[in-house]
Amino acid sequence: LSGQLQVLWSNPLFCRSALTFASSNFVNAGIAFIWIRTFVDLWSMDKQIGVVSFLVVTGAGGATGISVSSSVDGSEAKRTLE
Repeated sequence: LSGQLQVLWSNPLFCRSALTFASSNFVNAGIAFIWIRTFVDLWSMDKQIGVVSFLVVTGAGGATGISVSSSVDGSEAKRTLE
């Protein structure tokens, strides 16, 4: 197990991916906190409505981003990667 962990941590792609994933989750948790506090404290709505609206908005935004980005040609991006 320690040998596998050494191989993972010596891989720069894994380290950058892990850091990116952790940073994304940190930012998402902060936005969720502010979103729910805004719904509950500022607008005096139920916490359940705030949580559900956050999940719907982030889910719809993610689905929209995936569907739009999959329809982009990307011919320029392919040339820069080669």
